[in-house]
Amino acid sequence: MHHTIAFYNVENLYESGSNKNIGDLPFQGSRSWNISRYKNKLAKIAKTISRIGEEETQKLPTFFGLCEIENKKVIDELLEEFPFKANYGYVHKDSLDERGIDTAFFYNKEFFTIEDSEFIRIPIYNSDGSRDYTRDITYAKGKLENITIHFFVLHLPSKRENNINVSKRIHILHELRKKLMKFLIKIS
Repeated sequence: MHHTIAFYNVENLYESGSNKNIGDLPFQGSRSWNISRYKNKLAKIAKTISRIGEEETQKLPTFFGLCEIENKKVIDELLEEFPFKANYGYVHKDSLDERGIDTAFFYNKEFFTIEDSEFIRIPIYNSDGSRDYTRDITYAKGKLENITIHFFVLHLPSKRENNINVSKRIHILHELRKKLMKFLIKIS
């Protein structure tokens, strides 16, 4: 059986006005974010995700990771928008990201059973030594057709302002590599 694995950056998927998190305020104010635009965005994202791999497998993706999603409420409302009901579970936790955005891992419960999950927080620092808070890496381990699979969903600090975050990106990837090497040692 074929399965689709997808990843999608949903680009600042914040609720509309009901939750005044610090990260929401600049987004809502500068882009006239409202319930109509929010609902429209949910429908478009759900349609896009549901079509990934459709031609090859004739079904919804078995797995997908999302980044730049605000919270559990947004995730639940997104899943309600899928063209037909799917039996998705997900792994998500609010991170300490300064904009209030997170990563999440989704899986079809019909095919995959979660055995473990973790939210990996890798400390990073600005050039002045102050702590910078970014998204956690969402980790999930489980069984697909009796095979153990590990998933990591991450969203690195943005490439912006003359690559100001390049050292942070490298540091996070280096730390994730260490974690992956520990997994490889355990299973070999």
